[in-house]
Amino acid sequence: MSGDPTVSVVVPTYNRPARLHRAIESISEQTYGNIEIIVVDDHSKEPASSIVDGISTAFDITVLRHSENRGANAARNSGIERATGEYISFLDDDDTWEPDKITKQVQKIESESIGLVYTGMKHINDDGEVTQESRPQQTVSSPAQILKSNTIGSFSVVLVDREVISQVGLPDEKLPIWQDKEWYIRIARQYDLAPVKESLVNHHHGSGDRVSGNFDGLVETTLPHILTEFRDEIDSQSLVERQRTYSEIYYSISRYGLATGHFSAAKRYSRLALIRFPFNYKALAAFVFSLRKGYLYSSYKSIAD
Repeated sequence: MSGDPTVSVVVPTYNRPARLHRAIESISEQTYGNIEIIVVDDHSKEPASSIVDGISTAFDITVLRHSENRGANAARNSGIERATGEYISFLDDDDTWEPDKITKQVQKIESESIGLVYTGMKHINDDGEVTQESRPQQTVSSPAQILKSNTIGSFSVVLVDREVISQVGLPDEKLPIWQDKEWYIRIARQYDLAPVKESLVNHHHGSGDRVSGNFDGLVETTLPHILTEFRDEIDSQSLVERQRTYSEIYYSISRYGLATGHFSAAKRYSRLALIRFPFNYKALAAFVFSLRKGYLYSSYKSIAD
């Protein structure tokens, strides 16, 4: 398959050597034959090069190491800048791929006029059980779709044309959260984003994992950026759709507030979501869960876990 276009796979990593090993092994098992792997070590205590040196793969591997910890998005951008492939894909170190993931994505993007192709994802617990699965069906053709909800998913599910990145720019390192969503919205301004309708990425939940706690960064930095940068996209919709968009954005923040224990803020943003669009029943549920300092939500989580 040496005549096939090169796919550069960027793997950001930080202090998770066992997971990095597993992630790279899943790249090595890809049926697609023209891949370069770029591991970006965001200043781990144990250099990633020591892990990579012990992995046998037919693909070329480059290891970059940051001189200080700069965050996952900075690591992705370092990898993009080093990449030589016509297509760029990403794999977080706590994820793995099914063997035909890249093959199917290249076939999709080569056969259609699209800028990005994405897949579904399985969530897998410590016992190897699938706890959640997505199989995307919808081509995203406008920023408004992603403003309402990030239906694409994490960076690990996407493959993007290098030319797209040259047109829309790199993921925004200044954003503490929702970097993927913000990048997809910028891409959707100019290109369609189409799915491979299968779950080809696995996200592994470890016993020590927890939801990231950067709620303040979401509210203070990311939310104002989203509302300012994409105001034209929001305001160009009909009145009803505009209100629904604001409602879904505020609901997403309230849901994240619940997950991170910010129950007062979750209550405030779920209320804002309902003011914008009273028929947002997810926001109503979030509001109820936020009451009494999240007592109902905490009880629900203890039963579900």
